[in-house]
Amino acid sequence: MSDTPNIPKDSDFIVVSGAQLTAFARAVIAAYREEEAERPQPPALIATGPLVVDVLAFEAQVNGVVVPMKPREFKLLATLAKNLGRVLSREQLLELAWGERTDCHDRTVDVHILRIRRRLGDAKVLVETVPTVGYKLRRVPVTASIK
Repeated sequence: MSDTPNIPKDSDFIVVSGAQLTAFARAVIAAYREEEAERPQPPALIATGPLVVDVLAFEAQVNGVVVPMKPREFKLLATLAKNLGRVLSREQLLELAWGERTDCHDRTVDVHILRIRRRLGDAKVLVETVPTVGYKLRRVPVTASIK
C-alpha cells in the first residue's frame, strides 16, 4: 500500500516520520499513566483482629509488637491481607507472592503458611485453611479478640 521505494505494495509496514512516532508513543504512555492513576490502590495498612500488615513498611505487627519475617513470608502474608476474607488457591498465591516463577511446587505455599502461623503466635488462627481450595486471612474487627 506504500509508494515508498524498496517496500512492496502488499507489505504490512507503514512509513511514518519520527515526529509522528514520537507523538504516538507519548499518547500511549499518557493513556497508560491515566489508567494507572484511576486504578484503586490497596490500602497501605491492613488490620484484622490484633494483626496489622503495613505493606509500605514491609512490616507485620501483632498487638503492636513487630513480628520478624523473611521477605517471602511477608509477601505471602501481605498478599493474603490485600485479599482479606477472600480465599486464594495455592496457584494464585504462588503467582501473586512469587511472581512468574514456575519452578516452585504448590506445597511451597503450605510450608510458608506454616512458618507464618508460627511467627504470628496466638494470631495464627487468622490464617485459615480452606480444604481443597486454598487459604484466606480472616476478616475480624480490629478490637475483637480472636478464637
